Amino acid sequence: MPSSEYYRVQAKVLLRLMLAMRDSKRAAKVEAKAREYLAQAEVPDDARELNALLEEFNNSQLRKGLTSKN
Repeated sequence: MPSSEYYRVQAKVLLRLMLAMRDSKRAAKVEAKAREYLAQAEVPDDARELNALLEEFNNSQLRKGLTSKN
């Protein structure tokens, strides 16, 4: 999983890109993504790892459910 620093750097890159954009609608979308990255940067690394493990478990359960129905 990416670290908090990774998300901060990505957000900074997106914000710089946003400032250079002329299309305000696209700039707003880029800004929204930057805000998502900043929010991810605030999530503790331990919680991010737990979320990844939970997602992997849930996906495996879904796959099991799909294969047992066939």
